[in-house]
This record gives sequence, C-alpha cells and structure tokens, in this order.
Amino acid sequence: MRFVTDWVLPRHAADLEARLEAVLPKLPIQRRGALQRLLRRPLESRRLSALHAFATLAEAEGWLDAAEVITIRKLAYRVSFYLRRAEREREPHASDTP
Repeated sequence: MRFVTDWVLPRHAADLEARLEAVLPKLPIQRRGALQRLLRRPLESRRLSALHAFATLAEAEGWLDAAEVITIRKLAYRVSFYLRRAEREREPHASDTP
C-alpha cells in the first residue's frame, strides 16, 4: 500500500500545513511564534496531538472560529491516522520472517 505513504499522507499533511499557515495572522504574536515552532517539528504523533490541543485553545480563546478549528482537527486526525498506517506498512510482518 505505497499509495498511502506516497500520495495520501503527503496530500493531507500539505493541506494541514496550508490551513495552519492561513490562520497564523489571526493569532496573537506569542502564539504565532509557538505555532511556527510547532510547524518546524517533524511530522509525528506528538506534533499532531499538540496541534489538536492548540486548535482547542484557539477556539476557547476566540482566536479562530469553530469552522477553522474543526477543519484543523479533522486534518490533524487524518494525518495522524495515515501516519500510523504508513508506519504499520513499513514494519515487517510476522509472516515475512523465517
């Protein structure tokens, strides 16, 4: 299933990055810097969990509207799901070992 790692995961990750870049100007300066640092981190489950928490905070503080937050959460969830799936595909299966 190289389709997931070669096409689906990069597409959803790019969509998430674009959405986050689009909301940067709406954030307070300190939070903008924190999000930019978060965006520079490698794509992994911890980063996606932090993005989910950031979206919750941004909605609670009124920095982003509900539609933007829902979009960010959905994209972060999808990227996380496909990232785990890609990691499982790279793992050797028990039937592959002698």
